[in-house]
Order: sequence, then C-alpha cells, then structure tokens
Amino acid sequence: MTQDACLFYDNLAVYRNFGGIVLAPEEGANIAAALGPHKMAAILQNHGLLTLGQHSVAEAVYVFQSLERLCKVQLMVEAAAANGLEKKVIDDEVRARPGPRPPRVAC
Repeated sequence: MTQDACLFYDNLAVYRNFGGIVLAPEEGANIAAALGPHKMAAILQNHGLLTLGQHSVAEAVYVFQSLERLCKVQLMVEAAAANGLEKKVIDDEVRARPGPRPPRVAC
C-alpha cells in the first residue's frame, strides 16, 4: 500500500491462537514460535500489535508506530475500495527487492 509497508514484507506474523495471559510461559513460547527467528512484529488477532527491537526499546517503539500507522492506512484503503476506488498494491517483486530499509533506531 505504501513504501513504508515494505519494512514488514516477510517480517510480520499474524498470531491467531491467543489463548491467555501473555505472562504465561506457554503463551510466550507460542508467540515466539509465531514470530520465528526473523520477524520483528506480530498482529495478535483481536488483541493488538506486538513489536520487537533488535538493538533497543526505541527500535521496538519505531516499529510499533510504523505498523500502527500502516494498519490505519490499510483501513482507509479498504474503505475507499469499498466505495469504488481502485486499490493499488506494491507487487511482490518490488517488496522483496533488497535496498535501503528505514534506519534502525539506536539509543
């Protein structure tokens, strides 16, 4: 939808099986398994967003704010498409293209 969304290409998990308090060890292990070794964000279906920072809390906040903004963009695009406007999506080849990514935020 936007160039910012490319940050999350193959970098976002959707966790559908939220089953309890995140402090429970098994729930944490399930979320970690959904994220896998490389994903930096997850949508906890019906519960919100979860983001990770590789180097700092500031990085996790940056990723969270970016994802939250993109969720709002997605909702606006879906509403516009429902009213007859054409939805434009960045194709997979462009999204997967290596290139500059938003800088990692360090404190």
